[in-house]
Amino acid sequence: MNRHGLLLVIGCIAVVATAYGGGAASGKDAKDPIVIGTANSLTGVLAPFELAINNGMDIAADEINAAGGVKGRKIKIIHVDAKSDLNLSATAALDVIEKGAQIVVPICDADYGAPGARAANAKGILAITCAGAPGIGKQIIGPLTFNTYTGSPTESAIGAEFAFKTKGWRKAYFLCDRTLEYTKVVCEAFKTRWKGLGGKVVGEDTFLQADVSIAAQVTRLVNSPKPDFVMLGSYPGGSPAIKQIRAAYDGPLMLSAAYSGTFWLKPTPHLSNVWVPAVGSSYGDDPRPKVNAFFAKYKKKTGAAALVDSYPLLGYSLVQSLAKAIEIAGTTDGKQLAKALETFRDVQLLAGPTTYTKTCHVPVKRSLLMIRYDDGKPRSTGRFVRPEKVPPYPC
Repeated sequence: MNRHGLLLVIGCIAVVATAYGGGAASGKDAKDPIVIGTANSLTGVLAPFELAINNGMDIAADEINAAGGVKGRKIKIIHVDAKSDLNLSATAALDVIEKGAQIVVPICDADYGAPGARAANAKGILAITCAGAPGIGKQIIGPLTFNTYTGSPTESAIGAEFAFKTKGWRKAYFLCDRTLEYTKVVCEAFKTRWKGLGGKVVGEDTFLQADVSIAAQVTRLVNSPKPDFVMLGSYPGGSPAIKQIRAAYDGPLMLSAAYSGTFWLKPTPHLSNVWVPAVGSSYGDDPRPKVNAFFAKYKKKTGAAALVDSYPLLGYSLVQSLAKAIEIAGTTDGKQLAKALETFRDVQLLAGPTTYTKTCHVPVKRSLLMIRYDDGKPRSTGRFVRPEKVPPYPC
């Protein structure tokens, strides 16, 4: 073979190796920043959650960059506002990719985040966010989508097991918000695990987040056989549900993890006898010193205490997981990052031990911390619950 032919063969091998992620990262990869683009909500009803996610991401990136970056590459985070609008989810993802994002963080919700994840995946870019309902993961969206949250079936199993085993409750009443897939799944998964434990359902009802009143539902609750607790499967989006429930019922109230935090307490400032599962506590009483130290940094960076508990931790852990995956893969290529994440086995992230597999891109076995609210003040119970059994989850 002549010299020209040899060079041509070598060049072809190099192109193939690059296309399939083989060999070392390219020179561009080796020196340019790692650009993570959020296509989530800087404004709108979801902003309190997603600004907290972004703040957590920023803290993680600052720490990693101060330590030298990932294989010498600094992390850069850029943002495009999806405005809590389902119709802007994909547009925001494409916009942030156009601005240079190599990894996309869509809206933290299965309904609202799915279009953004699909748009990123269609361009071979990894999408990772947090969502409760089974809409952010491999089986529904595709092999380049990952969820950093444990998912609402796990969340609900934890709530049901805590109610049945720790509190000793046996009779439940369900009030289920039918607005989002998240709230639907929270209720159905809780009910499935509750019945599996031997718990009794003494009544159930539904409402929508946009309902200006749920007086009829509250009347039916009051007239039902007395429950040991009420499970409210909803989220703090402006509904008067909690205020109206508390006006007629003062028994134990179990809320979904979307309520972890304090920003929604203004209409019910002295709320008591309430339990919420959370990724962690922002009140200085989390059993893990690293979490307490993180929230101290959060307050220093943002100038205020966190108003939500779970979401800053999920944002921080999202960047932690990406940094580790890039160290393993040596690139930000979507397929190679996905393969790297699939090797995670109880990887220690701030949110807790995290496992992904080739068939499941959701850390479904992670524990959650139970938070109790009394007189409007949330406090850690100090009790983590790891689910013994999780209802079926298409992850």
